[in-house]
Amino acid sequence: MLGTRIVRPVSEAESVNTSTTTSRRGLRRRLSRITFRLLLLLLIVSTAVLILYANRVHLINQTLAYLIAPFRVQVGEIDFFPFGQVRISDLTLTPKDAPDDSALAWISEARITYRLSELRATNRFDDLSLFGAHVRLNQKNLETLFSPKASESGESHPENLSSDLKDLKDLKEAEPFLLSRLAVFTGSLSAENGRIQIDLDALPPLETEWDFHCEHFDLEGIRPTTLSWTLRNLRVGRDASGGQIALLSGKASLAPDLSQVEIEPLLIRSPNLRITPELFPRASSSEPQAQKTQQGQLTHSTLSDHPGKSPTILLRGLQIEDARLALTGFDGKGSLPSLPDLSFAVSATFPEIRFQNGLISDGQPLSPDFTSVHAGSESHEFFSSDRVHLRLHSLSDLIHRQQIAELRIADPTLLASDESIARLLSSTKNEKN
Repeated sequence: MLGTRIVRPVSEAESVNTSTTTSRRGLRRRLSRITFRLLLLLLIVSTAVLILYANRVHLINQTLAYLIAPFRVQVGEIDFFPFGQVRISDLTLTPKDAPDDSALAWISEARITYRLSELRATNRFDDLSLFGAHVRLNQKNLETLFSPKASESGESHPENLSSDLKDLKDLKEAEPFLLSRLAVFTGSLSAENGRIQIDLDALPPLETEWDFHCEHFDLEGIRPTTLSWTLRNLRVGRDASGGQIALLSGKASLAPDLSQVEIEPLLIRSPNLRITPELFPRASSSEPQAQKTQQGQLTHSTLSDHPGKSPTILLRGLQIEDARLALTGFDGKGSLPSLPDLSFAVSATFPEIRFQNGLISDGQPLSPDFTSVHAGSESHEFFSSDRVHLRLHSLSDLIHRQQIAELRIADPTLLASDESIARLLSSTKNEKN
């Protein structure tokens, strides 16, 4: 019996358990292989997505860097999703060589759309939409933005940038801002619910709310550029001392070579303006004579006397509604002209007007009515009328030839005294001199 091996018979239940264990081990191995393959596929896909994302972000940053090169930039947040859109919030742009308190624009939100294939091939976006854009143009940032010095500063300091904008920190040159930079957008440009403040030496202070839309801003001379704008609550002078205009809206088309600007009928609604010497910069001693010379040339010239390639501006019409204008404070002191105080109300529709080579040509009759006309100061008024009717052969006759076809005055009141006509006589005496 030594060396004899006794084999115990295997029961049916034990055979089933063994088979089950083997099956479970095989299932686990299969599940492990499937899980590994899924993880590997997920890793490959994630890597590809990250590469594509990084490439997309780099292309976007590269184009944005060119666009904002003249500025110091502050960004609150930038979002690259959804695909095909970039959303930038709390954007501040300051000319690089300007003081910190001379920011040019604050933009609540900027949205940029693009097609990746177009961006990769041409480094260009599609559309740009600005929301809540507050633009402040003053003498400091204007001179800095367009001066040659801006191209020599050689250093950029974007601040508070999102980590997604880290490529923009590598900007090396501060270049002057040119409109050609907007050529990176091949689609539309628009701005909604914005505000503009202008404070320049050559203009009275201006402030307005604005909307703007340009279907296609073509700087390559391929097709006309059409743009429209709406200015609301336009305030003139500091604290609106010069009055305000309720609405100024229009639409224009620019020729591809900028040789002609065609403006659809322009609407000016409820302008209530008070024109005073404080609204205008004081001219230097050499400027008045030059201005007189230019005025003389305009008065006695014809269109043929001004050959040149200046743009032709064609205004298809001008509609002025409920205007109230006042001219006051020109007392002849210093370098000021001597003019009587004047106020009137007018609503008028002007026909097509062409401005070319410094001259206005229209050739169409014009018949505006002025109401509530008052001349002279409040204490020494020398003329008033309920209605003054003016008939002109054309606007150019009035401006270039000082010709009026007909003048009718309804219910005039004339009070002549030393005090009331003193400024008028002073004006006449200065013209003779």
